[in-house]
Amino acid sequence: MVSSSANTPFQNTVWFSSFPNGRFSNSVFQYWFATYLQNQTEHQLIIGSPQRSSNELPWTMFDLPDHQQKISTLPVGQVITKTLLADDRSSPPSADVKKVTDFFQVNPGTVLSVDGFFQYNTGLMARDPAYLSVFNAYLAPNANSKTTFQKIIWQYQQQIHQIFKDKFLAAIHVRRGDYLRESDDIFFTLDLDQVVAQLKAFIARDHIQDPVIYVATDDPDFCQQYFTDKGLNINMSRNFVDAETRNDVSDLMLDIAVLASAQLLVASNSSLSLLAALMNQRARLFWRQNKEAQLVSFDPWNTPILYGFSNN
Repeated sequence: MVSSSANTPFQNTVWFSSFPNGRFSNSVFQYWFATYLQNQTEHQLIIGSPQRSSNELPWTMFDLPDHQQKISTLPVGQVITKTLLADDRSSPPSADVKKVTDFFQVNPGTVLSVDGFFQYNTGLMARDPAYLSVFNAYLAPNANSKTTFQKIIWQYQQQIHQIFKDKFLAAIHVRRGDYLRESDDIFFTLDLDQVVAQLKAFIARDHIQDPVIYVATDDPDFCQQYFTDKGLNINMSRNFVDAETRNDVSDLMLDIAVLASAQLLVASNSSLSLLAALMNQRARLFWRQNKEAQLVSFDPWNTPILYGFSNN
């Protein structure tokens, strides 16, 4: 777990000063690397941007200490060096630990501000026992969960397994909102016509009776209309979370839990989809679009990170 040891003027300090970089699921991968780094070194860690509150979701889900207090203890006039890590997804997490260690060998007693999404090609993460152990200890939901995040997902999963115990559960992640505002092909949305055609063919081929289709999305109204027009009855978080207690957090956590529980997971080009796929131990199949925009099967624990159609 990320520590909250006090800072001294001569203590090597790694500051994740842009945390959380992006949406919640991005912060999960940042937290994952930060905890790994803490376990591998004796450097002090500060997790959080000075513009963000420790009452926000990434801190409360992982029980992180108050970064504002730690930032205030940095020596006045301390030189802060900035660097980007995990920019080469084909290098293992240990390579970034070495970069940090090498920096402090030359610049002891300073502050290194790091940024990055920390989404390595997943085969590299799986082959590092120390990296995998952090995932299992603090991210993977289980009966002995440690973090608030794990506990919430585990509780939802038990309900999901009970509700759908005799049903085939297919989950589709449809991310639209912010992606539709971007012109870069890094931010591409699922070809839903291709998804529907392949899903219907799969259901018919395997003679699946009355499958449950769940859609996790940031655009529920569009998805409800689209899938209805395609003759598919879908479920979304609003069908299961009580209207009086429902909020953005409950919707998000339920979406992650269902994606991580489905027997067929259709992933978007999104860190949330990747996170859920890594957590999913029940799926028979995982589908996603490749860089040629084809819907193909993939192994969550042995796959490159796709970053747009134009590159790997």
